[in-house]
Amino acid sequence: MKLDIGGNRKNPIYYLARSQRIDGKVRTIRIKTIGKHNELLAQGHGDPLAHAKEAVRRENERLKADNVLSFGKTVDFSEELEKTGSVDSKSTAKNVGYSYLNEVFNRLGIGEFLKAEASKLRIRYDLADVLRLLAFSRILSPKSKLSTFDDMGSYLADFDLKLDDVYRGMDVLHALSDPLQAHLYKASEKIQHRKKSVLYYDCTNYFFEIEEEDGDAADGSPAGGGLRKYGASKEHRPNPIVQMGLFIDEDGLPLAMSVNPGNTNEQKTATPLEKRIMRDYRLSRFVYCADAGLGSSSIRRFNSLGDRAYIVTQSLKKLSGKDSELVFRNLNWKYLSDGSDADFSRYKSVCEKAASGAGLTDGEKAVVEKGDVYKDYVSEKGERIIVTFSPKAFAYQRGIFLKQLARAKKMAAGGRMAFGPNDVRRFVFSYAIDGDGEMLENEGLGLDGPKADAEREYHGFYAVATNLEDDVREILRINGFRWKIEDSFRVMKTNFKARPIYHQKSERIQAHFLVCFVSLLIFGLLKLKLGSKEITDGALIGTLRNMSVKIDDKIGYGEALYTHSKTLEELEKAYPLGLNRKYYSSAQLRKISKMKS
Repeated sequence: MKLDIGGNRKNPIYYLARSQRIDGKVRTIRIKTIGKHNELLAQGHGDPLAHAKEAVRRENERLKADNVLSFGKTVDFSEELEKTGSVDSKSTAKNVGYSYLNEVFNRLGIGEFLKAEASKLRIRYDLADVLRLLAFSRILSPKSKLSTFDDMGSYLADFDLKLDDVYRGMDVLHALSDPLQAHLYKASEKIQHRKKSVLYYDCTNYFFEIEEEDGDAADGSPAGGGLRKYGASKEHRPNPIVQMGLFIDEDGLPLAMSVNPGNTNEQKTATPLEKRIMRDYRLSRFVYCADAGLGSSSIRRFNSLGDRAYIVTQSLKKLSGKDSELVFRNLNWKYLSDGSDADFSRYKSVCEKAASGAGLTDGEKAVVEKGDVYKDYVSEKGERIIVTFSPKAFAYQRGIFLKQLARAKKMAAGGRMAFGPNDVRRFVFSYAIDGDGEMLENEGLGLDGPKADAEREYHGFYAVATNLEDDVREILRINGFRWKIEDSFRVMKTNFKARPIYHQKSERIQAHFLVCFVSLLIFGLLKLKLGSKEITDGALIGTLRNMSVKIDDKIGYGEALYTHSKTLEELEKAYPLGLNRKYYSSAQLRKISKMKS
C-alpha cells in the first residue's frame, strides 16, 4: 500500500492506494479514503499528512502480519488472447513441483561440481541447468530433447538455455559420466546414509526402432564403434539394442551404471563396473548379489577376493550330477521358520495334493503351514548351496505349467508350430514315419513327454550359491531384495520412459542414460526422505507433475491449480518450501524461480 493525495492544494484528500498494471501500464488504484485535510485537523490531528503516512504504515504492517492483500480486478469477457507466432497453443500454467527435485539437486552439489568442470572447458552456458532441465523433465514429463526444450517455459524456473546448449551439454555430460557418478555417490552420503554392505547388480536392454545395427570402428573392432547392436533382447524384439548395467545399494538407490553395445555378453559387464566402484568410490568391502545370469564362475572368483563376497542365484539344472542328487534326496531338509527337521517326501506330496485341488486333512495342513523348507550343503566345488522349497511357488509354477502343457498338446495335435505367450514349443518335437514304419525328421509334431516330466521336477525349488558363512535366513533375506533393482529398471522404462531414444551418436545415447541415472537417484532420495510406504512412485510423480500455478502478470500474484494431498503434506515436512499455499505473491514467485542454492 502507498499514500495517494487528491483534492485541491488548500484541502487535499488522503487515500490508501496500491499500484496495478492495467493494459501494460502501471496505474494507481485508490482502496480507501483516510480523510480530508480540514476534517483531520478538526479531529485533533495536528499534522494530517503525518497522520495519513502513519495510517499507510500501519495498514502495511497489518497486511504483512496477516499475509493478506486485496485486489480489485476488472474482467472483460470480450477480451481475446494475445496473438503469438507459435504454431500450437501453450499452457500458461507454470509447474512449481520441480522445486522439491531441485532441492535434492542442490543438496547433491551438482551445480558446483559441473560449474568447476565447465570452467576448465570454458563453457559459457549453464551446464547444471542443462542437467536440471533434462533430469526434471525425465521425471515429470519425459519427451524427446527437442520437445523438452520447447516445454522449458512450463516451469516457473529461470532457465536461460538455447537448443544447441542442450545438445552440446549432453556431449560434455557424457565425457564427465564417471567422475559425476563418483561425485553423486559421495554427495548423496550427506543426504542419506548409503547402505553399501550389499551391492545388487543387473542388466537390461533397450531396443531402437531401426533396421540396421551400428557399424564397428575403422579397425573392425566393436570398441569405438556404435552401441546399437543385435543381441539378446529381453523384450524379444528383433531390433538392435543397447545394454545398461546398474548397481544399486540396499535402499534401491543407484550407485553406478555403464552402457554397452547390445551384443555384449552380460557376464563381462559386472567386473569392470565393480573395479570402477572400488577405485573411484573407495569401496572394497561388500557382498555382490545378482541373478544366475550374472553369477558366472569368473564373477564368483573375483568376488571371493579381498573383503568381498557373493550371493548369486543358482540354476538347479546346471548343478553337477552328484550335487543335483543331493537336492532331491529326502535328507537334511529343515523348516525355515524354526530350523526343525522336515520330512521332505511327505512335504512335497502334500504340496502336490494341494496344487491338484484336493482337500487336505488337518495333519497335512500342519505339514505345510509351518512354511518353506530348505537344505544347506557344500557342493563338489566347495561352494555353499542353499536350496529352498516353497508351497506357494510350487502351486503357482505348477498351475502355469499345466496351462502351457495343454497348449503344447493342442499345438501337437494341430500339427503346426506357433509362437504364443510363455512359448510352449519346448514341449513339442517334429517327427515323421515312412512307409516302413521308420521315424523321419521334420514331418508332423508330437508332445515331448520326457522333457515335460523333467521340468515338472523343479517346480517350487529355488537355490542360491554363496561363499558367506552367515545364517541361512540372513542370506535369503539379502537375496530377497533383488526385486529392488528390477523395480529401478521398471521406473526408468515405465515412469521415466527411457525409450524411445531419439539419438544416433553413441555419446548422446550414453548421456541419455546418464540423465536417467541422475533422475533415478534424485527421485529415489526424495522418496526415501518422505519415508511413507503409502506414497507410491505414481502418487509422487503425479503430485509433482500437477503442482502448477496460474500467474496474473497484471496484478502480480499466483494461484495454485492443485489440491492438497498426503503426498504434498509429506513433501513439505521433508523440505518446507511453502508450496502448500493457495496464493503466491510476486516476491514468493521470484524466490521459487531461482533454482540455485
